[in-house]
Amino acid sequence: MKIQRLNLDAFGPFSGESLDLSAGRFGLHLVYGTNEAGKTSALRALGHLLYGIPMRSPDNFRVDYNKMRLSATLEHSDGSILEFVRLKKNNDPLCQRDGKTPLDPAQLERFLGGVDRSMFETMFGIGHEALIEGGKAIISGGGKLGELLFSASSGIAGLKGIQEALQADRLELFTDTGKGKNQRIPQAIADVNEAKAKIKEVTVTTEDWSRQDQIVREARAESKQLEAELRRKFSESNRLRRIQGALKLFPERVQLIEELEKLKDVIILPDDFADRRRKAENAGDHARHESARARQAIENLSGLCEEINIPGPLLAAGDDIEALYERRGAYRKAQADRPIRVSNLQEHEHSARDILQALGQPRDLAAADAFQLRADDPVVIPQLALKFEQIITRRDETLDTIARHRKRAEKIRHDQETLEPSPDLKRLRVEAKAAIKLGEIEARRDEARHAMAPLEKGLAAATRRLPGWSGSPDDLEDQPVPLPETIERFEAHFQRAETRRRELESDRAREEKAIAELETRLQAETLQRDLPTEEDLGRSRQSRDAGWTLIRRAWLDREDDPEAVAAYLADHGLGRTLAEAYEQGISKSDVLADRLRREANDVARRAEQLALVEGHRGQLNRISREEAEAQEARERLAREWEAVAAPLGLGAFGPTELRSWLDKRDKAIEALGKLRAGQAEVERFDHQIQEQSERLSATLAELGETSSAPDERLAPLIERALALIAKHEALIRRRERFETDLAKEQADLEEAEQSLAKIEADQENWRGPWAESMSRIGLEREATPAQANVFIQKVRELRDQVRKANEFRSWIRGIDRDGEQFAHDVAALALRVAPDLADQPPDAVVGTLSARLRSAREDDQSLRSHRDRIEAENKALEVAEQSQVEARLELGDLCRQANCATAEDLPQAEQRSSLRSKLEADLRRCEEQIRSLSAGASIEAFIAEAEQLDPDGLGLVLDGLEKDVAELQQRMLEVNQKIGAENQVLEAIDGSSKAAEANEQAGYALARLQADVPRYAALRIAAFVLQQGIERYRERAQGPLIRRASQLFATLTTGSFGGLRIDYDDRNAAVLVGVRPDGETTVNISGMSDGSCDQLYLALRIASLENWLAAHEPIPLVVDDILLQFDDGRSAAALQVLGEFSKKTQVIFFTHHAHLLDLAQAHLEKDVFFTHHLASDRRWAEAVS
Repeated sequence: MKIQRLNLDAFGPFSGESLDLSAGRFGLHLVYGTNEAGKTSALRALGHLLYGIPMRSPDNFRVDYNKMRLSATLEHSDGSILEFVRLKKNNDPLCQRDGKTPLDPAQLERFLGGVDRSMFETMFGIGHEALIEGGKAIISGGGKLGELLFSASSGIAGLKGIQEALQADRLELFTDTGKGKNQRIPQAIADVNEAKAKIKEVTVTTEDWSRQDQIVREARAESKQLEAELRRKFSESNRLRRIQGALKLFPERVQLIEELEKLKDVIILPDDFADRRRKAENAGDHARHESARARQAIENLSGLCEEINIPGPLLAAGDDIEALYERRGAYRKAQADRPIRVSNLQEHEHSARDILQALGQPRDLAAADAFQLRADDPVVIPQLALKFEQIITRRDETLDTIARHRKRAEKIRHDQETLEPSPDLKRLRVEAKAAIKLGEIEARRDEARHAMAPLEKGLAAATRRLPGWSGSPDDLEDQPVPLPETIERFEAHFQRAETRRRELESDRAREEKAIAELETRLQAETLQRDLPTEEDLGRSRQSRDAGWTLIRRAWLDREDDPEAVAAYLADHGLGRTLAEAYEQGISKSDVLADRLRREANDVARRAEQLALVEGHRGQLNRISREEAEAQEARERLAREWEAVAAPLGLGAFGPTELRSWLDKRDKAIEALGKLRAGQAEVERFDHQIQEQSERLSATLAELGETSSAPDERLAPLIERALALIAKHEALIRRRERFETDLAKEQADLEEAEQSLAKIEADQENWRGPWAESMSRIGLEREATPAQANVFIQKVRELRDQVRKANEFRSWIRGIDRDGEQFAHDVAALALRVAPDLADQPPDAVVGTLSARLRSAREDDQSLRSHRDRIEAENKALEVAEQSQVEARLELGDLCRQANCATAEDLPQAEQRSSLRSKLEADLRRCEEQIRSLSAGASIEAFIAEAEQLDPDGLGLVLDGLEKDVAELQQRMLEVNQKIGAENQVLEAIDGSSKAAEANEQAGYALARLQADVPRYAALRIAAFVLQQGIERYRERAQGPLIRRASQLFATLTTGSFGGLRIDYDDRNAAVLVGVRPDGETTVNISGMSDGSCDQLYLALRIASLENWLAAHEPIPLVVDDILLQFDDGRSAAALQVLGEFSKKTQVIFFTHHAHLLDLAQAHLEKDVFFTHHLASDRRWAEAVS
């Protein structure tokens, strides 16, 4: 999408302002405005145009909300055009070009390519503050690659802040280790556990608790020892890693010091030394070239001056020649018009002779003087003729009017005689009015009857829906029922009993699951490795002792017992003889004892798990007792409830069912009440209808209107009464109208007869003035008005043709006079300045003199210009010679600074100075890196410390430390698990307290958990999803995106950096580092300046947008003064980058810094950038242009 035109019709400070953004394929459009020109309003207008003007917009300070208006022309990538208007209103804010016809929003959405308002503002809008925030986020994030790419691609500069806010909210609820003391979830869990501990009814002795507490204390002490050892190992590992990281820097430092020693005599020149030398050399070369050019120009211009010849007399007569040239046009036109004027004169004279002939006169124009009219005849005679026509017309119209009125009066008299008489309708009106006041009473009665049917059905259905009820609806009102409070009390008791049963079932399932898991784990460990137990050792020693008893009896007591020996060998399966069996028994006992010592940890863990199994079984026994007590309480509650529900015959119903039954009973009683009210209303309607129908029927009968049906309804009676009243009222009105019309016709007839008499008198008065006028102009006294009008018209035409002929005759004389004067003036001037033209026509002479004058003036101007240029070149020659002297002096001064004999030796001195400066910078960088690894120690102390270690064996030592750390971590995990298990056993050993108070506390704590746990889960999921999204985007986009961002970063930093590279920190996490132009030296994010970080963020943003635009509809990038802290060099580089980016999509750059326009003009091609000025800057723009 491209914005071809943005119209700020009525928005903010603008009224009718328009920005033409159609130039170029997309283009970099620089929109300049001063601080008061409305740049911020124009920026907001872009977003409001595409996505709607907010309800409370700050841009209504010149127009009201309902008059705010924006419009634009958009071009899609497929070439289609959309012109639309955005208005500030709720309905149809999007209109077509006329501002009235609604526009389907889907048409605009197609141009936006699925980009919503939030995405447009964050991804396709970047301002100075966002750029600074992005740079700060890069510094605070330490260059982490995933966060950098994700933040730049999405436009979310504060990504780290969002992650920290998620973590802060999450840690407020629960810590990652679960060991927090002030977090809300652990506190709530502690409250629940504390309440449950108070509820427990099983108690134990103080001796058991003390023994278990000692176990827990010993395990915690061991955990602290392991933690201290782990910290010591970590500290040693970090120290060795720092030394390992610094070992490669020590040789580099020594080499740099040695190289600097070789250059100790080299003079370090100022930073601008090379620029001064180049400027001095360039200035000297330029001055020599300029001196030679100026001498040659002076010589050429002097030759041109000698070739020019100026005619003095011709230039002196310039004003006279120009005056004649201006008169020449009028002369030529007059000469061209003269034949036309002669033709017009002849035409008018011929027309005048034709008119004389038509009037019966000779064709001599002298006869025209005989036809003279008085001044008022052309007016008076037509007026008299018109008055005659008016009199005749009035007389004819009046005669017609008299005949028409006489005919109408006769017809009215005949119609009056045919009308029938009307009776007295007073009583009928009274009765009809009373009936009408009742309204549509019969319809209302029928509606009431119809409404009773569903009420009856509803009552029957409501009664049927009452389970266990067989009485009538009337009996329901008298049925005694328990109070709602009683039902609520029993319902609460049953609910608590059910909740207790479920809790016990859940506790039983939890304990059984824990036992099953522990037994499964024990069985698995047994299958993997049969661990010895104290019982196994005891049994082995018993077997050994039994063998020793048999040997002692056989050896010392000389008592042989073959049966006992055979039984011993058979039972224990040890050896073939008693001696072998005894030896194997001793060996087995020793092996078991050794294994018990060697595998003490595993044996202890096994014993711990066995103890946990026994603990859970004890809990199961307690749960069984509590389940029996709860069951007894439920049965007792059921018996109490049955006593309450039995009188209703609904003993099988529970409190909830009985509540529903009572609700249905109340609805049935309500339906019964509605039915009774409807029946009473129908009876009242019937009585009113009967009474009024009898009175109205009697009144109609008195007037001769009898009913066709004996039980006629009230509505037809009212209709018949109203029809009779309307009929006779119409007759009365018609009779009155006839009388009024007849009187009017009589009056109109008398008025018409009087008008006829007056018209006849006016006709007689007209005859005298008419006869007198006809005699005066030469016509008969009885001439008609038509004859008089024709005569007057012919006379007037004759006088007009004579007048026009005289005018053309006068014009022709004037043309001849002016032509003679023009020819005389031309001849006199030619004789004075150009005698060679004396025999040519005046018109040609003026043209030739004008051409010669123009050529002479051009020669004179050229001569003046050549002389001015000679003067300027003389000044330039002086400046060039002075510049040569200054350049020689500057080079001499530079030679003295660099201790060089000639200027040719200066470049070599600059190279040696640059080499020494670079080596010193590299030495400072190297030592800075060593200091960053020395943990605050001096470089010499750190080197001495490192020299005491074997570099080759350092890796093995670190591997050993890592192995020790892993073993310590595993041991800490085992000890912590033991602490948890023993703590659980310890927590189970407690006494009981007030159960009700503890249960209430547990309820409050559980309520807090129900609110906090889902929020904690949502925060954990949000942080995880965000981190996963960051990593997925890094894995997908880091290759091409980093390559492109590296190129842009090198350009934006004007070569201070050669690009970017992916590196890895101490935690093996991918980070982004800058690379110096040498391709080897890297700079961490922490080592970059604020400006470089801003430019890095800008490079990543543009690279990400290019990546996005490769697969989506182009969307304009809106930039708001992001170059405030860039110097001119980097500002120019940024404009070049934006100009290159504008080949992929439109870039609209708002700024109030005029020097950026100059930078763009100096560094960008003219077909890449385009300048626009907001309203208050128009005069400035015109002055610049």
